[in-house]
Amino acid sequence: MCSFHLHIHFYLNNKNYIKANEFANIIIYTTNDKQDLIEHYVEAIDLLSEICSGQKKYDLAIYKSKESLNIKKIQFGEVSKEVAKTYGILGDIYLYKKDFKEAEKYLLSEYEIIKFLYGKDDPRYYGNLFRLASFYYDYSKPNIASNYCIEINQLFITHLKNRISFYSNKELKFYIENEFYFRYLIFSFLNKYPNSFKDLTITTFENESLIKNFSLKNNKSFAKEINSDETLKPYLLNLKNKKNELQTYNISNNLKSKEQKNQIENQIELIEKNISKLTYNNKLKNLFEKNSYNDISIKLKENEVIIDLISFYYFDTNDGSESQPFYSVFLIKNNNVSPLYIPLFKEKQLEFLLAKSKNEKESTHIDKQYTEKAISDLFFKPLVKELENVTTIYLSPSGLGNQIDFAALSVSETQTLGEKYKVHILGSTAEIINYKEAGLDKKSKLELLLYGDIDYDKSEGLNTLVNATLENNSDTEFAGLATRSGITKWNYLTGTKKEVEQIKSNSQQNGFVSTIINGREATEESIKQLDGRTMPFVLHLATHGFFFPDPKTELPENKPKLFEDNKSHSTRAMVYKVSEDPMMRSGLLFAGANNYWGKPTDNLTTDDGILTSNEISNLDLSACQLVVLSACDTGLGDINGSEGVFGLQRAFKMAGVKNIIMSLWKVPDEQTSELFDVFYSECFSGKTIHEAFQIAQAKMKAKYSPYYWAGFVLLE
Repeated sequence: MCSFHLHIHFYLNNKNYIKANEFANIIIYTTNDKQDLIEHYVEAIDLLSEICSGQKKYDLAIYKSKESLNIKKIQFGEVSKEVAKTYGILGDIYLYKKDFKEAEKYLLSEYEIIKFLYGKDDPRYYGNLFRLASFYYDYSKPNIASNYCIEINQLFITHLKNRISFYSNKELKFYIENEFYFRYLIFSFLNKYPNSFKDLTITTFENESLIKNFSLKNNKSFAKEINSDETLKPYLLNLKNKKNELQTYNISNNLKSKEQKNQIENQIELIEKNISKLTYNNKLKNLFEKNSYNDISIKLKENEVIIDLISFYYFDTNDGSESQPFYSVFLIKNNNVSPLYIPLFKEKQLEFLLAKSKNEKESTHIDKQYTEKAISDLFFKPLVKELENVTTIYLSPSGLGNQIDFAALSVSETQTLGEKYKVHILGSTAEIINYKEAGLDKKSKLELLLYGDIDYDKSEGLNTLVNATLENNSDTEFAGLATRSGITKWNYLTGTKKEVEQIKSNSQQNGFVSTIINGREATEESIKQLDGRTMPFVLHLATHGFFFPDPKTELPENKPKLFEDNKSHSTRAMVYKVSEDPMMRSGLLFAGANNYWGKPTDNLTTDDGILTSNEISNLDLSACQLVVLSACDTGLGDINGSEGVFGLQRAFKMAGVKNIIMSLWKVPDEQTSELFDVFYSECFSGKTIHEAFQIAQAKMKAKYSPYYWAGFVLLE
């Protein structure tokens, strides 16, 4: 019988109703009047009902479903999963008929049975809540829809709390990605009824804030706790060792390495689960307490606001349009009882403004973006009234907003947003709770570690883990990559020698300790050795950075044929480019990188000169007061809804770094050096990092067009 059911579902999915009907009737004929086959009989009737619905024979579909319902009530009882299923089918049929009153009756009956049988912790109950919220949203009963949406928000948090006691980080990430789908419906609801339902607005904001902050806090907030607890130290050490070991296999495609990688990943999951159990109470406290709207809004002064940018897929059932990305904001003031929800624009409007025309120069395109008001108006014109008398904005980006320097956007012919307001960019609105504007304090024995003047061809002390023979094949794959990405070799950056020497000279004149790490000594391993350092430091990285977009948007059309045919000898460059993990597709280059970048991945090493975002995120850099990524494209990464940008900025935040300065495009060498010379001079004179960065950009603005200075942003 199972094969017959599979055939029916196959034909239903392909809308071949004639064939589906044939198989359904065979089952009915075979099972009719046979008590031991009653389940197959009623299921076949249900399938016939769905076939009739697909053919828009709704009255016949209802007749069949009610026939099935009557049999099920006798055979299985009125409160059974079988009866609930048919209630759901009848609800759907009446929805197709636009008979909302009858649909409501059957959907509520289905809901009550599921609630009784499974309880609120079961995924089926959660899915049913979503179904009812969606129904009442379509039915234009917003009061009822709002109540179900609030319960969905609350249950999501409850379920998340329960899971952190026994889930690994990977499992938690998977759970959030798969269960947080309901946000699209809730935001579509808020768009339709903005600020009409305060409790829903509050719980939705709190969920968004938590999820934006979750992976950062979950990854870094227990390092001190674990280090201070002797019973937990072995777990942490083992976890770090396994993650380092895993990295060497992430770049390999041979079968043996893949098997080894799977084993290590399973071992990491087990260690993380043990840590989750042992730190459960502290996780509840650190992740879920002090994350409410009141906790956040109370931190604001009267002249301050938070702008929490949201991106989601919006579906307008009224005009039947396709689901499409949409942007909105939560705007928070300290005297408002709830956040203000303000719809903004469709993503395609922003994409149009960000897109460069075919023959347009990069510098001309960027100058136009930041001298004209089009992008600024998209984000801030709907907020003008709420920004009256405001002097300070705390802004948390999302989606394509992560690719914009908001402070550099023009709000008038003579003024930028950063000149009109004091603009702070935060990874999450919850960061305002412990926010404190930071500076560089020489009394704390802070040291500046300055990376530049790097030799990408040679390196000191490469630590080879596996000495597999490098096959002497041509770099055909690498050449193919170079054609598409513009990267043939990581060339020496002439301006970086002067850049780091100027910073060192300036720092020493102002009483700061600084060290230049250059040439062959500027290794990837030297960065990893900063893991767990307790003395405060600044990390200035004047080097190459790379970012590859999601391969799903490029493959298989642009996927190199050789990579498909000869996976066992793919290059590191190609592995990074096509990796499914966004944290593997961005990184920084250090000494000796050219020895590995275009070579086969058979040679596994712990120091190949290629430091990925994934590797950075597994470090503890909580003593680092500032990372300056004086490199190209360091701010970019994959856009992933409320999770923001996966890439170097997220990696360093996950590692615990307090402040990050990063680039959004390829900024010219000379102007980059000049900007940071001004920036550090201001920092050394006692200005906060934020003030120094504002002054540096203002001075550059007086001399250059935006292309030369707006490419760097400060994430606090």
